[in-house]
Amino acid sequence: MTTREWLDSHADDDHDEQHGMTSSYTDESTVVMEPVQQVTAADDLAAFEEDPQAAHSGAGEHVARKSHGSRVGLIAGLIVFAVLIVLFTGYCIGASWYFKDKVAPGVSFGSTRVLAMDKNELQQTVKQAVQQAKVTVTNKQGESVQASLSDLGVSTDIDATVQQLLNAKKDHWYEVVNPFAKQNIDVQGEVDQLALTQYLSKNLIDDSQRVVNASVAYNNDAAKFEVVPSRDGEAPVINNVLTAIKQVQTDPAVHDTVAMKTKNEPAAIDDQTAQQTADAANARLANELKISNGENKTFTIPAQTVASWIHVTGNIQEKKLDIAYDTDAVKQYLADTLPKELNQDAVTEKNVVDTSGKVLFVDVKGVKGVKVGSVDQTATDVINALEQGQPAEIKAAVQTEDFKTESRTVRYDVPDGDPHMVVNLSEQKAYAYKGTTLVKTFNISSGTLQHPSDNGTFFVYLKYESQRMRGGVGADAYDIPGVPWVTYYNDGESFHGAPWNLYGVDHGIPGSHGCAGMYPEDAHWVYDFLPMGSMVQVIGSTPTSAVRPA
Repeated sequence: MTTREWLDSHADDDHDEQHGMTSSYTDESTVVMEPVQQVTAADDLAAFEEDPQAAHSGAGEHVARKSHGSRVGLIAGLIVFAVLIVLFTGYCIGASWYFKDKVAPGVSFGSTRVLAMDKNELQQTVKQAVQQAKVTVTNKQGESVQASLSDLGVSTDIDATVQQLLNAKKDHWYEVVNPFAKQNIDVQGEVDQLALTQYLSKNLIDDSQRVVNASVAYNNDAAKFEVVPSRDGEAPVINNVLTAIKQVQTDPAVHDTVAMKTKNEPAAIDDQTAQQTADAANARLANELKISNGENKTFTIPAQTVASWIHVTGNIQEKKLDIAYDTDAVKQYLADTLPKELNQDAVTEKNVVDTSGKVLFVDVKGVKGVKVGSVDQTATDVINALEQGQPAEIKAAVQTEDFKTESRTVRYDVPDGDPHMVVNLSEQKAYAYKGTTLVKTFNISSGTLQHPSDNGTFFVYLKYESQRMRGGVGADAYDIPGVPWVTYYNDGESFHGAPWNLYGVDHGIPGSHGCAGMYPEDAHWVYDFLPMGSMVQVIGSTPTSAVRPA
């Protein structure tokens, strides 16, 4: 039987089985099939209207399944997309937060690894890389020298390099999280071409042959900057070396070797240029730089210290010298010195008050506590003052602590109250009281009409068991050693013993420059009686003659 015959026979069998019949054909090659009915959407609609149940179980069921599957797929796709968005957003936020104070992905420091390093780690890494960076320079005789960046006159700025590494790619958040956005940070620093030339000349050119450019150096003995004279001769050509320095700044791990050429030439920087620069540097030393804590202390930076910060740099191509300042040295000096010079402990104020709380006298003046903070801004202010060539008083950044106050209340208005004195100039007497209770009366000799004692209310502020008193001018001058039991209450006016003027005290004859002269034993009693801050009232007027009879 052929394949065609087999298919035909089984097609008939299937058909007969579906209709519950069997059939045999005499013409095995002929199969009679009913025409296939074409069903349109309109027919489906009509069938649905006649028998919704049948329509639903047929084509409608197929459409519903297809529509349901499409919706499920769409929802699943949206969920996956949303999850990806959330994950990406989380990555961006997390990465931005993590790298906010660290080196971002894609930021490089030559071939030295710095990814995710913080400021402290970078300080060590950059400093070590700069210290290890080398350039080998050879001359035409085959001699060579392996030099560091510092040797070659490069003033590297570690802080600026670290800050650029930390700030790289931080302008836009999407750059921080994109590791494919690359940025290399070079070692920050300036090349002092004069220092570079001097180093190469010293190490690779014979002393008798080399050119010497005029320069400026500080003389400790003379305490000023002086000129180092120039000399014509053989000089290095530094172009190749400058290129090598740039390459090392781009990648400190690169150890380059460069051949140095030389040429005969006059000194590029002459003595006159150097003298002008030395004069300008010395002018900086003459300007006082004072730093205060904003309270009670001021510190003046020594001129010799300022001189150590000044560096004279040379530009061979422009044939000039420039004054520069070592910012790192300034910061270090201020950090070491200012706390010792400007820090102060808080001092409790002690005063005397009356019953209403009014301060009558400050026995111990209160002082705020002061602690020096960051010196960065102070260093900037110092550098600015040096650059401007002007004296300056700079307030350091400090933290302050208010002082406490202790008050002692005195009672002069009650019996047996606090001790105080009344000086009556008209009577040439002094009265000692405790509150309203009179304790003792003393004869005195007060200031003369030419040097009268002041009227008013005063308070004891200073005492001496013995003191040398000097004052006056010309014929009016006096110089008395060993004045006993001195109790000051008003500037230079005091109670004190006056053994040289006992007659004046006896008779109440004014004979001092404003003080209340007393018998020494009375002055001793007053010295012990009046504590610091005690009130002294001076009343009356100076008499023109003795008030007590002989």
